[in-house]
Amino acid sequence: MSPPRPEMAPFPVEHLSHHSRIQGVAHSATTLMTIPREVRNRILEEVLLQPTIALPNLDTVENLLKERIELPPQGLTAWSTKDAKFPHSPCRIHPIFLVNQQLNEEASATANLLPSNYVLDVILYQEVYLLPTWIVMPKLIQSADILTCNFRIAGSCGGPVQHYSGFGGGDGAGPISWIIYSLFERLIYYGPWWKATGKEDEQKRFIIRQLEVNIMTPPGIQPESFGPPQSSGNPHRGKNKTAMVLSPMYLFDFIRQYIWILLNMQNNWANYGHLLYENVGRIVFKLDGEVKSDVDVAEVLHKLNNTCPDDASLSRRQLAEAFQDWKPRVMAKRKSLGLSVAGMDDSEDADLEYKSFAQCHNDARVRG
Repeated sequence: MSPPRPEMAPFPVEHLSHHSRIQGVAHSATTLMTIPREVRNRILEEVLLQPTIALPNLDTVENLLKERIELPPQGLTAWSTKDAKFPHSPCRIHPIFLVNQQLNEEASATANLLPSNYVLDVILYQEVYLLPTWIVMPKLIQSADILTCNFRIAGSCGGPVQHYSGFGGGDGAGPISWIIYSLFERLIYYGPWWKATGKEDEQKRFIIRQLEVNIMTPPGIQPESFGPPQSSGNPHRGKNKTAMVLSPMYLFDFIRQYIWILLNMQNNWANYGHLLYENVGRIVFKLDGEVKSDVDVAEVLHKLNNTCPDDASLSRRQLAEAFQDWKPRVMAKRKSLGLSVAGMDDSEDADLEYKSFAQCHNDARVRG
């Protein structure tokens, strides 16, 4: 993981008028294009690291939902994807690139020197819908040094509660689990564009060196109004009539536990958890911006050793066999991508051909 970038000092605007005086130019004639290039580069850095769009208002999410669209699954493995709602144009090019050709070239050169730190706002609305919006995106490339996903809670569960709805259970996991998984799966498969733009290379994925999952407390809500999800199907949920809004702490624990289930890759979860090992370096869990825990994905992979008893079912034995075939391959792949690797010698498996977990699983099934 690259070292944290030191915080940039605010640009001294008074230098602009000083430059105008020493050049004998009227202050009113000073423009971005007439100041020295090195000064303009500093300004471009500041601009590119700022949000490209205002945060959606939590009080008007219902209107925002009407403007969003559902994207086709396009090969995603998540059981449910329909309640993730995306903007019509997910990636907004920074306006600074559209001023003129010179500024476009200079901004592009500056962006190439900046860390690829992305900020994604994700609104969980009515315990059902996920509405992702890119807030900070200094450049469009196939990797992120740091991807911060800020989860914000809006609204409360509306309508009749069914057993398999929202946080309710079912075969595998409740719908919200799969919607969250589909969001990360779509990002890793297709990058910030959220969907395929052409024939995708199986090994070309969006790499995240550090994934930060930050759960944010909704402003202006009294603590007693927070509670467990109303869509959990729990018959005791409705006893506290004042707790109508999903608790940020509950959501924090829920997502952290779910990611650990994926990382453990037990039984059929191996078909989904592999995605994190193949594409993520580290996972940091935050609550209102404060780090609560983090996961070195390489260390977890190093210690992971999925086996099964001799009398296990054929499908379980095939999953265990696929894991043993896949593990050294994904470690070699992580090393080639610059992701952290634990317990692997420099020469070990360096030339091992990469296969996705799905390929290894299919090979195991063919062998029977």
